[in-house]
Amino acid sequence: MERTSKRMKGLTVGMLFVVLFLCVGMIDLHSGECERAFMRCAQDPYWQAVAFGVVYCATGYVFCKKYIEG
Repeated sequence: MERTSKRMKGLTVGMLFVVLFLCVGMIDLHSGECERAFMRCAQDPYWQAVAFGVVYCATGYVFCKKYIEG
């Protein structure tokens, strides 16, 4: 029992560091308008709830890159 508890604490601390590292790595690095629009679309609660919301956002992103940003 004690051994499992220590192991769970170690896993929890390790996962916390991984999550913090990934959050820092996901800072917006001067993205263009299409990337900003895609992120806003993907973070919208409506498109997260819809079954193919990410596909909708990705289609808009591809369109923007091809026809808007040129």
